[in-house]
Amino acid sequence: MDRSVPTSKLQRVADYRAARRTLRLTGTWSVLFGVISIMAGCLWLPVDWVLTVLGVALMGTGGWNFMAPRPTSIVVDAVTLLLVGAYNLVGAVLALMDGLPPSAGRAILGALQIAWSVRRLGNLKQFASAFLERPTDAEIREIEETVSTIRKAGAKGSADVIEFTAGVARRAWKARLAADQAVFVAVATSEFLVGTPATVALAPRANEQHGGALHGELSVGGTRLKITIGPESLSRFEQWRMGTPLHKPAAA
Repeated sequence: MDRSVPTSKLQRVADYRAARRTLRLTGTWSVLFGVISIMAGCLWLPVDWVLTVLGVALMGTGGWNFMAPRPTSIVVDAVTLLLVGAYNLVGAVLALMDGLPPSAGRAILGALQIAWSVRRLGNLKQFASAFLERPTDAEIREIEETVSTIRKAGAKGSADVIEFTAGVARRAWKARLAADQAVFVAVATSEFLVGTPATVALAPRANEQHGGALHGELSVGGTRLKITIGPESLSRFEQWRMGTPLHKPAAA
């Protein structure tokens, strides 16, 4: 582990990257919802200009969140989605009250949009904090070099590197362990997590240890991964959690 990179800096960059990744995803969904709203508004006879205009606004805020996410764009995007959802839900209820055929799809879509927008607003503090302490370009490059080094490292012949797979797709992950921190890196993506012995835990799943490999849930701060980890990497992880010094394996 490059000890010139403190845990606080690693955590700040990890939080910033995670926030940008999440907001780009929500921006994509907002653009999709905007397109659906525009199509629904234009296909309705007569044209539903309110829904169409809200759809255009949602496309714009979604694109803004995708290209340049900021706390302001989070609020505008969430509020716009809330308006679209409320319009869809109220419209479905009013149509039913007027004796028109029920529109369950529109009501469900509106309810989902409202729930999603409320969730976004609930995460505002977390996202705003990540952008408030935005790392510099130099810091980001420094962390990316550290992460790239870990991604290329091998567990064999290294005392402080572990390997495991995560998720249903069993994607490969690596981690480098130090006395006061661990950096977990996805091999095929840009995702990485930072933890300390106090914020990292591994809970085995019942009756799911076969051939020495352990199936469990890895917690790194607020993130949880369902993982499969081999006996050698598991032994190193447990030593690290207990504060036992890690020794380089003897050459074969």
